[in-house]
Amino acid sequence: MGNVDSIPVVSQTKSLVQVIGGDAEGARRTQENFSRGAPIVSQARSLVEVISGDEEAARKTQEYFAEEIVSTATTTPLLGHAIGAAHYIVGDVDRGDAAMKAASRTTGVTLAGIGGFAIGGPFGAASLSTVAGAAMDGIITGVDTAAHNEYRPYGYVAAGENIKKNGANSREIFDFAMIPAGDAMTGLNVARNKLIKTTRR
Repeated sequence: MGNVDSIPVVSQTKSLVQVIGGDAEGARRTQENFSRGAPIVSQARSLVEVISGDEEAARKTQEYFAEEIVSTATTTPLLGHAIGAAHYIVGDVDRGDAAMKAASRTTGVTLAGIGGFAIGGPFGAASLSTVAGAAMDGIITGVDTAAHNEYRPYGYVAAGENIKKNGANSREIFDFAMIPAGDAMTGLNVARNKLIKTTRR
């Protein structure tokens, strides 16, 4: 799903939740991330920075945006796997692992969405995608922990650990809640698109 801070509406909702929760500074950072990571908005910001003579700020904005594009690409099945393989080839194991895990997780969620849609329509797609996301996070956490002989939480597990470590602040709670919401939306959208393509043949 990428960084929720860069998603229109979702980012603004998160900021509102942070303000209500008393985290005005966190809300400001969320909107700062949005202005640097969201398509169109980030480019407009970068242009303004160049016009105002702050080329260093414009460069950082473009770098942040590029990182968001790559992050989104790594969560895409097949494309993310290809990116992971490319990282392995050049010896960047950490980024290779990150891309493989992200792409594999999305693959599990989308397949569950397609299967769930066939069984129970939109509700089935959303429900099974959410369950699959949690299951994939558990599997990835277990495999990664065993492979490196140290605890390496992922996805839901990592978000839960963050809440445990940092406390139940508005940012952590919102990010945790967006995981199942994102899984449900991903699985449902993929299932619907596949259904539309099938009916058009």
